[in-house]
Amino acid sequence: MITKGGYLGIAKSAEISVRQVIHDDKWVTADLVDVKFDNGKEMKNFLRLTAKNGGYVMVIPRLRDGRFILTRQFKPVAGVTIEGVAGSREPSDDGWYFSVIREMKEEVGYLPLSIKKIGDKFYPLSDRVDNPCRLYVALDCQLTDQAKQDELQGVECLICTRDEVLQMVGSGAIRDLATAAGIFAALLIEDSTYYSNFISEGI
Repeated sequence: MITKGGYLGIAKSAEISVRQVIHDDKWVTADLVDVKFDNGKEMKNFLRLTAKNGGYVMVIPRLRDGRFILTRQFKPVAGVTIEGVAGSREPSDDGWYFSVIREMKEEVGYLPLSIKKIGDKFYPLSDRVDNPCRLYVALDCQLTDQAKQDELQGVECLICTRDEVLQMVGSGAIRDLATAAGIFAALLIEDSTYYSNFISEGI
């Protein structure tokens, strides 16, 4: 990696103090904070949102023939959108892999033979929202049972080809950033050159 221009006073750490908690429920805390960077700069009254569950999982499931399993549902911000399988970690989940399995059973009724972990912490909005995404690709998925959906808005399961998925990303039908990243990661690991870079877990 080459850095041009040398050190430009970029902060390496910060001291954060809470000024006021403006919202608090079972899912998220919203507070106003003061941020003092170690380069001498400061931000006051900065709005920060913190998820209480430690983040969420986003899973891109694929059938043995390579087709993708996606969901279609309504989201209050994005409207009707197509996404991977996602959800929070429940207190009873014994690790993030268990969250992956539980969410797949609940939302689409499929289980994978193996899971590839793409990354532990991706931040869709890294400055203001503390809700890290754990990103996975689930391979060789098989239908096991009727999905037991608990979403108030309902969830529709879609089986899509590679070309259909890429078209949906390009057209804006897929608006979720973690879903788009997971799709391209799933396509990347088809190449044996990159396959070994990702951590695999058998089921």
